[in-house]
Amino acid sequence: MKFLPFLCCLLLSVATQYGQSLLKPSDRVVFIGDSITGQGGNNPDGWVHLIGRGLKAAHPDAAQALVALGGSGQTVGSWLSIEKKSRSAPTILDVKGVDAQVELGQPADVVVSMLGMNDVLCPRTGNDEAGIKAWTSQYRELIRAVRARTNPRVFALATPTMCTEDPDSPKN
Repeated sequence: MKFLPFLCCLLLSVATQYGQSLLKPSDRVVFIGDSITGQGGNNPDGWVHLIGRGLKAAHPDAAQALVALGGSGQTVGSWLSIEKKSRSAPTILDVKGVDAQVELGQPADVVVSMLGMNDVLCPRTGNDEAGIKAWTSQYRELIRAVRARTNPRVFALATPTMCTEDPDSPKN
């Protein structure tokens, strides 16, 4: 998991070699996800903070604002519920003092969604084509809803490594 911040920084700034970074110096970057994202916001050595330190090291004059919105056990389907609830009520997940209603209620330049691992582990997500189609449909709905609220210039999907006990599973 230690390589994840490096990989995210690499992907977010890969365009630099082509003349321009995807990130701007004052971008507001919102990360939505599960416990890895939430605990990454609480822990100074969590991946969201590591990304911040990596960005600062690469671009010392930049001042991106990074917001971690993660909750333990969250799936794509439960994030749909969070997004809907947070339109009208305060919604606190794992990160102390960070309210999804407030954070999703203002513009974001970049949104990074890191969801999927709990869906793989969840028995409600079918291990067949129909289950994967339903999951994909929910993810598209979530992306549309978050895009409509935050109007990001970039919406990135940071997918986890899918791993089930069956290597031939469509969830992989």
